[in-house]
Amino acid sequence: MALLVLVAVQACTGQKDPYIEFIKQERREDTKSFLNAETTPLTDKDRATFLGLDYFTADESYKVKAKVTKLPREISFSMKTTTDRLPEYMKAAKLEFQLKGKDYSLIAYRSKDHPEEGWFIPFTDLTNGVETYEVGRYIDIDLQETIKTEIDLDFNLCYNPFCAYAAKWSCPIPPPENNLEIRIEAGVKKFH
Repeated sequence: MALLVLVAVQACTGQKDPYIEFIKQERREDTKSFLNAETTPLTDKDRATFLGLDYFTADESYKVKAKVTKLPREISFSMKTTTDRLPEYMKAAKLEFQLKGKDYSLIAYRSKDHPEEGWFIPFTDLTNGVETYEVGRYIDIDLQETIKTEIDLDFNLCYNPFCAYAAKWSCPIPPPENNLEIRIEAGVKKFH
């Protein structure tokens, strides 16, 4: 009820939702990056006509609290990619969360060669191949802060791998343990 009142007050007073504004700003930054010849995954042809990515409408219900269980340091493994490249990753943590009233979990990985880059969460869901890129999407968790027992897992920030935009890229394929049996109607949609 309080949320409904807050939304009504914001609508009447013209106040903007800070969370929605944050997501809009992140998306504007993505557009700038895609237009920049130095940082874009796009081909020159696609960049010349690029107007922005297609996203699901930002929905704060897809920002969930995830319980973090750090996993013991283990031997690295080769993650399959869309090419013959086999980057080395280690499992970093299990993230357990609720979404739409059901329990789910994802494994967060760390690059063996670049562990300082934070946690990498490749996943698939029931939108893949329909509204979203068929191989899957990714979420990154910045580790500048100390990881606590709970973190925000925001699917509104999930993005496509570069190989969704051009065949020249080699992208990790989400391991089967990160297949979610739910539609994640958040984040970026498929290109073209």
